[in-house]
Amino acid sequence: MDPAWASVPLYVSGGGSYLALHGNYQVTVWRPSGPTPPPSSLALSPEDMDFRDSLVGAFDSMNAEVAASLASTRNAPVPLPPASGSKAFWRIKADWGVDSDLDGSPDWLEFEVLGNPTHPFHALANPFDGDVDLNGQADGTQLDADLDGRPDAQDVLPSDSTFNQPVAALPRYALFPINSAHPPSADKAPLQINNRGRVLYLNGTWSAGDWKLLETENQQHTLTGAKARSMNDLDEIVGSGNYRVQADPVIESSHVAYWTAPNAKPAPLTNGNMFAANPSIEFVFPIDGYRAAPFLSNDGQMIVNACDLRSDPPDTPARVLRLPGNNRYIWTLPKEGRSSTHIEVEGGMTYIHDEQLYWGWDVADNTKGSYPALLIR
Repeated sequence: MDPAWASVPLYVSGGGSYLALHGNYQVTVWRPSGPTPPPSSLALSPEDMDFRDSLVGAFDSMNAEVAASLASTRNAPVPLPPASGSKAFWRIKADWGVDSDLDGSPDWLEFEVLGNPTHPFHALANPFDGDVDLNGQADGTQLDADLDGRPDAQDVLPSDSTFNQPVAALPRYALFPINSAHPPSADKAPLQINNRGRVLYLNGTWSAGDWKLLETENQQHTLTGAKARSMNDLDEIVGSGNYRVQADPVIESSHVAYWTAPNAKPAPLTNGNMFAANPSIEFVFPIDGYRAAPFLSNDGQMIVNACDLRSDPPDTPARVLRLPGNNRYIWTLPKEGRSSTHIEVEGGMTYIHDEQLYWGWDVADNTKGSYPALLIR
């Protein structure tokens, strides 16, 4: 081989023409990321022998192309510097669906896995070889780039570990009767659908034909009458329920409840002696199901008021729930590896997208008859 091959990262046969063929083949040569072991069997099929003969017959001309390419580059004059103030523009359109080896895993994703030696499927990643392990199965049906348990060729979003729905034909139009929704009739009105395709109702969820009735009570937490209001893309759910804050004397109030999953029991959202409040005057978390509910982010966060038990009057045995001021709090739902927290936020904030983006209205200008001013923080 000519020494010029060491300077060529990718060779495509045909003297610059991508349509030129050697025999019945177009030859592409690139340098692997590491040592490439020889095949375990040297027995060649008729197709392999035909390709080998074509490659041997064309190699002299390929060698000459590479040598001439390096020589012309070496002798090319240094380009002149651009004129002062000049600009150049390029329009690039990326085609993320290119799959050169037709194994079901797109090239860009295989390149990412190929460049990560610690990835469990690193050995199968080769965008130009659809059956690296020679087991007769397309690599895309085995390679799982996002490690969500579904191979790339069968994964609707092969680069998203939170979504592993199988590839299937989408219906143009379909009706799915939900006969398990219990009264009152408002419970039969869907509230929300998340990016996983799960539909939220006041009293349950529906996904791919599977209806799950939400549990409404949790005796451990003396919580009853819980109903859903909002859901994120991880299927975490928040709602409201009647929570017995104190047993003697009995103090009960409507508070924020949460479900860690559609099949989990509800629990009150608390942090120490603070409770996520759900008074009926809170338009961001109303009692009925027809107005806006709090937005539950994929970080498990939402914005509502907080309340705690206080003596009334002070220093007396009588205790009541009081809202400590008008400010709202960013609440975080507890789950494995994440504790419940509440952090004070500006009084007009109502919705949170993530820790960097939340918005609401200007409390100072929110007078009767005026339109709230949008705030984004």
